[in-house]
Amino acid sequence: EAARVAAEKAAEAERKRPHNQYFSLVLGMGILGLLLWLLTLSMGQVSTQAWPGLLLLMLSCLVEDTLETQAGVTLAVWAVVFPAFTLHAWGRTKQP
Repeated sequence: EAARVAAEKAAEAERKRPHNQYFSLVLGMGILGLLLWLLTLSMGQVSTQAWPGLLLLMLSCLVEDTLETQAGVTLAVWAVVFPAFTLHAWGRTKQP
């Protein structure tokens, strides 16, 4: 049992991943997956306060497999969802 676990850990360590999230999306989900991800990123353009986070996320996806790490998923959630939430919340408070 211990030998099997050690072999799995060694195989995991030797696994190579591309250092580009866009390329990983094309390999894993095809062109449709990439287009859906780009559509998700473009939805954040509605909010001006979303630009810094989206820019950081897009640049991170160029040089790292961002959505394969916990930190990357957290960044994506903050960059995509949080500005939409704040727009919705601010929209409610501005109404009479």
